[in-house]
Amino acid sequence: GKLFEPYYKALQSGNYMQKTVETRQVGGEAAPYITTVYRNGDDAYIIKEESYGAISEILIKDGYTYWFDKIAKTATRIQGTESLEAQRTLYEGEIQFVRNDVYNTFDDTYKCEVYSHGGEGEIWFCFNEFNELKNYRFYDAEKKDVITIGIEISLGTDGVSFSLPDGYEVIG
Repeated sequence: GKLFEPYYKALQSGNYMQKTVETRQVGGEAAPYITTVYRNGDDAYIIKEESYGAISEILIKDGYTYWFDKIAKTATRIQGTESLEAQRTLYEGEIQFVRNDVYNTFDDTYKCEVYSHGGEGEIWFCFNEFNELKNYRFYDAEKKDVITIGIEISLGTDGVSFSLPDGYEVIG
């Protein structure tokens, strides 16, 4: 669809920012968290902000994952890039436009483009009145429910450094 096309191109470029706002259950309470992923090819810088104030920062570079401790000024290094799983996977393989639709919340109405992906069901990209991507919806077979998350995608990484901060000791 025409609305999702610039976001699709940003994702395909490998040089983008993707921010998601999701909620998980912690001790029976809904706990929102924000995950911001900056990608530059195979490199990634991930910031995860929890509702209770904790912030985790991770760098993925050259086949290693670095977990930053800002207080101790250390970066714990482990081999592998499994931390990229923190980035919400929007779809696997190719997606195909199916139809336009509308998604209503208590206070907003969104224009949506609905896509199919590899026979795995539908995914919805929902846009506000300014045609800005705001929500991503999909059916979660495990939870047997439709999940809606807040989302932003933009081209480029706004000057994010994909290197270890100065003065940090690497452990591991």
